[in-house]
Amino acid sequence: VTAAGDTAQTITRGTTSFKFAAVSAAFHLAGRIAPVETLTTNWRTHGGVQALCSHVIRAMCRRFPGAVEKLPEERAHFAGPPPVCLATADLDAAAQLLFTGEDSVIESSANHLTELGAHQCVFVRRADSRAKLPAEFLSSMCFTVEEGKGLEFADVVAANFFTDSDAKPAEWEAVLSGWGHQDEDAANDDHVLLSAGAGARDPLVSAEREAVMLEEIKLLYVLCTRAKRRLIFVESDDRARAVFFDAARRAGLTTARLPPGGARFAEASTAEEWRARGASLLSDQKTYVAAATCFRNAGDVVGWLRATAEARRARAVAAGPAATAATRDIDFDGAARCHLMHAAAVAAPAIGGGKGGGSGSAAELCGAIVKAAYCLHRLRRHNAAAAALELVGCRCAAAVCYLHAAVAANDDNAEEGTAGTAAASLAAASAALRGNGSAYATQSTELSMAAAAGGRGAAGGGGGR
Repeated sequence: VTAAGDTAQTITRGTTSFKFAAVSAAFHLAGRIAPVETLTTNWRTHGGVQALCSHVIRAMCRRFPGAVEKLPEERAHFAGPPPVCLATADLDAAAQLLFTGEDSVIESSANHLTELGAHQCVFVRRADSRAKLPAEFLSSMCFTVEEGKGLEFADVVAANFFTDSDAKPAEWEAVLSGWGHQDEDAANDDHVLLSAGAGARDPLVSAEREAVMLEEIKLLYVLCTRAKRRLIFVESDDRARAVFFDAARRAGLTTARLPPGGARFAEASTAEEWRARGASLLSDQKTYVAAATCFRNAGDVVGWLRATAEARRARAVAAGPAATAATRDIDFDGAARCHLMHAAAVAAPAIGGGKGGGSGSAAELCGAIVKAAYCLHRLRRHNAAAAALELVGCRCAAAVCYLHAAVAANDDNAEEGTAGTAAASLAAASAALRGNGSAYATQSTELSMAAAAGGRGAAGGGGGR
């Protein structure tokens, strides 16, 4: 068994105290020796980004000495430019600079990009921060830090991370106060880390605020480690950005300007690059929305329908108690429609617009129909769900849906009018089971009898469940 990871990236609630020493101890109790090896060479990120990441780790250790395992400092194998802290009037001005390489607005042209490339993305502090982004950022891949954990990109734009942070500027000042005021050797000395007055824990700060500050600096670290080549911070609030921008500049970790020459930051990508990125993002429900963006930018109708359907279904399923039934139903309805259109596009190239249509497998087709049936079932449109399931040979599941429809009809809650009577649904369930083979002959016969005798009872409201 090999376990690998970075304890400074434990940002999931309830995992912030995880340490590899605990894993080693578990093997020791089982009579095995599990040595912990430390990897100190970073082959992914260059020295410019790695220097900032290392300083974030130092700040974390100074302020929260027991929160992460103290390890030898990681070094980058490659040299590279420092991250950029752009101080612009607002996010629109930052987008203008990143997409055109110019400070002033220029006329639209064929060379003006409308989104970042497939190897570039935007990170925000929270989901509702997306609504504040310029159109250029919204048409690009956009993640919260939690959604993007585990992913990596050539270029990352951190938009309003500090503006939308749960930590106050004064709290960030307490965490980053050591930057630029101590030499590197002292920063790596455990004794200094535990006793430095600037970073020591303030006894007047509540445990709740300490937890918030620890979570925020870990989120900052995870965000920084997503970038392999270029990392850009843009902030719209002067006061919120001042602490980090000043501390990073004081420590020589960042620059305030993009490389000279007027070259734009945004890069164009091919349809194949977008399609490949979208396919990779379909493996995690947290990134379905970004996958849909990729397929849209690739012009892949089938992929966009699939990712959009998955995103809406996942959102409906994950909706908490605060969500209303109407809100969930809107997402389930949208997901059902997209799943069915996805199935149609897979089956017919003409529907897919010639871009991916008709190229899917039978498994993809059946999967889309079954997922549509699930959404229809959750919408209490049981007969429609059953009909979809019968299309792909899932007769037992179809029978269950027909039985649900019968119960709903018997309770005068049929959503399909007179065609959704209990007798008709029971008969359909019987037919579905008969079609599934002789193993269900007994159940099928009983259902047929119930359908024949139960219609009158259902009409009178006396049928049993």
